[in-house]
Amino acid sequence: DTEWVERLRALLALSVRIVDVVTAVLGLGVVLVVGNTIRLEILNRAAEIEVIKLVGGTDAFIRRPFLYLGLCYGFAGAVGAALLIVAVLALLAKPTAAVAGLYGSDFTLEGLSAADAAILFAGGALLGWAGAALATARHLRAIEPRRFSFPEDHGPHHGYRHEWWYFTGNLETAEGRRFGYQLT
Repeated sequence: DTEWVERLRALLALSVRIVDVVTAVLGLGVVLVVGNTIRLEILNRAAEIEVIKLVGGTDAFIRRPFLYLGLCYGFAGAVGAALLIVAVLALLAKPTAAVAGLYGSDFTLEGLSAADAAILFAGGALLGWAGAALATARHLRAIEPRRFSFPEDHGPHHGYRHEWWYFTGNLETAEGRRFGYQLT
């Protein structure tokens, strides 16, 4: 019987290690998904970010809302995970009790303790914040206001899909009335 117990302990130790690896992979997945979501948010607001930088906004000022958003995404994901745990435990409670009863055991599945839930929520929020921090650190540096250089910028800009050309001027009639015009 001790040989069987040793095999069971070895399988349990292996299971714990597998759960640890899966947890780390899922945590990395959370960081990547939140980071990609924040990257898309940054790209959607690129013009707004350029204007903020033009009027003197620092990267730290621009980064703050994205960090809060990542924190909220991570926390919301943790709440979703906690609800999923509650649902799965509710589905498995009766079958587990039936199996335990067949072996003469009073084993029951237990949900998250308050401390476990706090760790889950804090960890989720921290992972969301980390994903947002990585995304903002990388992508905010790439968005800089366009600097114009004259006379080079008076010609065509082949790297742009659309370009507007303006021809403006002033006219004055014989009576002295002045008019401005613009051709686009």
